[in-house]
This record gives sequence, C-alpha cells and structure tokens, in this order.
Amino acid sequence: GAFGEYMVQEGMIETFADRKKMTKQLVAEGKMIKKPEFGISAEEAIEAIHEAGGLAILAHPYRMKLTDNVLFEGIKELKSKGLDGVEAHYTNYKKDAMLQIAKTLRMAAALDLLVSGGSDYHKDKPEGRFQGNEAVPGNLLESLKRAHFARLG
Repeated sequence: GAFGEYMVQEGMIETFADRKKMTKQLVAEGKMIKKPEFGISAEEAIEAIHEAGGLAILAHPYRMKLTDNVLFEGIKELKSKGLDGVEAHYTNYKKDAMLQIAKTLRMAAALDLLVSGGSDYHKDKPEGRFQGNEAVPGNLLESLKRAHFARLG
C-alpha cells in the first residue's frame, strides 16, 4: 500500500494499480528483495493479537482460493487455536461476491464465529475508500465492539 503510493509520488509508476507489475520487475532485476516470510504460525499470531487486546479475524477467506470444504476445515482448525471471527463482507470480492459472502456467513454461523467486514483500503487518501461491490452492514461494528469489550472484561 504505502510503497505503491510512494512509487506513484516518485513517478516510478503512473497509477497505484501498476505497483504489482513494477514490483515484479524490480525483484526480477535484483533491485528489490522479495517480500520476506514472517515465519510465525497462525496460533502465534492469534495469541499475539489476543495479548494486545484485539480480536483475531481471518481476513477475506475466499482470496485464498480454497475449496469450500478445505476452507471450512481450515477455519475450524483456526477456531480451535483461538480465532474469533471471519471477514465475510469484503469490498474487493469481484466474481461471485454475494455467493462468497453468503458462504462465509454460513461458515461463521456453523462455527459460532464473529463476522467482520472491510474495504482492504491501503491508501492515505479518503477518496474511494469504500468503493466495491458490497457495503459492510452497520450492525457488524456493534457486535464486534460487544465481543471486544467482553474480552477485555
């Protein structure tokens, strides 16, 4: 996000959307290293989020391009490690957005997980922040706040 904005400001690329192409070219030319792996397990990430007082939410699960069964089993395993919820409403879902949202909501209900939503917006500018196919329902924020306050005790 921020690096893409920097590349636009410095005239390296014309638009923010060009950043992936430019990044691949820089990596191929040896001018930039590949994004490092963090080397932290999901369980460690969930624990760190909880220690910081947050709720551990799996972001945009359908971006992982897993089959429904594999995704469900993966989410179920993450719940056993402390996962609090899943992001069902994701504005960058393009193909089959309504179906993906509905499936994620069903998985969350079956596993008794919280539901969140987001824009996945990485720019500093407010323009376009909530563009996308689906709006995030307002009641989600209230349920997340209640869960967060309950966790804090």
